[in-house]
Amino acid sequence: MPWSLKPPVCQKSTWASIADAKAFIPSRSRLGDSRLSVVRSLKRPSKKTIANKREKDKKRIQELERELRRKDKAPAETAALLVLRKKLNDYWGLDNEDS
Repeated sequence: MPWSLKPPVCQKSTWASIADAKAFIPSRSRLGDSRLSVVRSLKRPSKKTIANKREKDKKRIQELERELRRKDKAPAETAALLVLRKKLNDYWGLDNEDS
């Protein structure tokens, strides 16, 4: 079968629908321009902004560490108070369940 350079035979409505579909596809230049505008709209934060954020983060970390140390001490303090209460109740001869 010999090769042919003739365009395929299509109905007129088919060619019209293909042309309509191509009209909705953005051209490369328009697509490139929109990408370029998006990239240009993105701003890189300044060094001062980065330094301020880093300082805020550092303070927040210190605050959380302080809170964690405080909460770690609470169970030990509670246990010490319970032991002390038991010893005092034993000393005074009180029932441990009443207090």
